[in-house]
Amino acid sequence: MHTILLIEDDPEIVKLNEKYLTSKGYKILSAECGKTAMDAILNNTIDCIVLDVMLPDVMGFDLCGKIRRICSTPVIFLSCKDNEDDKIRGLSSGGDDYMTKPFSMRELEMRIAAQLRRTSLNQQHEAQMLKKINEQYDALRVMKHDYKHHLNAALELMKSGENDKGLEYLTGLQTELTKYEMPKYCQNQVLNSLFSYYADICRKFEININIKADFPDNFTVPNYELCIVLGNLLENAVEACQKLEANRQIKLIVKPKGEQLAINISNTYDGNIVKDADKFVSTKNNANSGIGLESIAAVVRRYGEMFHIEYDAQWFDVYILWKQDANR
Repeated sequence: MHTILLIEDDPEIVKLNEKYLTSKGYKILSAECGKTAMDAILNNTIDCIVLDVMLPDVMGFDLCGKIRRICSTPVIFLSCKDNEDDKIRGLSSGGDDYMTKPFSMRELEMRIAAQLRRTSLNQQHEAQMLKKINEQYDALRVMKHDYKHHLNAALELMKSGENDKGLEYLTGLQTELTKYEMPKYCQNQVLNSLFSYYADICRKFEININIKADFPDNFTVPNYELCIVLGNLLENAVEACQKLEANRQIKLIVKPKGEQLAINISNTYDGNIVKDADKFVSTKNNANSGIGLESIAAVVRRYGEMFHIEYDAQWFDVYILWKQDANR
């Protein structure tokens, strides 16, 4: 059962939301101010937060910033403040969505469900990466344990004058060891694991992938947020390439640009673009369609300064500019 925290000082709204969401299978906690909200977050496992902007002791925007310093739980703003500046401020402060009052209970439920699906997909990515790292570690541990036996075998061959066979044995051992080495794409170990995971997938599906990543030491955007953006971008690119019979290519470049970090991912695709109004829609035919795009947009709103898409009949490009210092 998912737990939803309602941060709202209007008891009638809390009562209505709690009744409806409980009927849909959610466990509901509530807090009427910033202090009780932080206590609830610190002492419970919260899956999604619905946050009012106008609270008695703190502005919801400021409270969201405090929440972001301790967790990445999705935050949906619910407010009577409906002008564009307030919506931008809410999303920039760390919010994942913004709804205005009066609102539809059904729409609130759907938006909560969308955030929970996004979180679930991100957790799946993390679990897959952790599994890969553990497999590589276990394989290297076994190889290290057996290494003395291999050296003794090669040494005995050389002692008996069979130097060529000894060299052949050591060369084969070296080749076997390199199978378990994780390629070095960047200095960030978390992102290096992410890139290695997708590089393995690309090899499996015969996709030519080229990754050049340079993350500066002063880059302060959290790793989990970077994994959301880069993981979803790479996943979308892989799925686009899988639809092609040939010329499957992905290029990812991450590099500093002045006081910003520039990200560009390019991939070949089948030329099929689906848009709803001005928004790009995933062509995946499943219940999670579009969730990756929503995840990218949510994080870019928090830290990014530009999110731009270009495409022609063969290539699809995404460009992102990020502040190097997320605290500015």
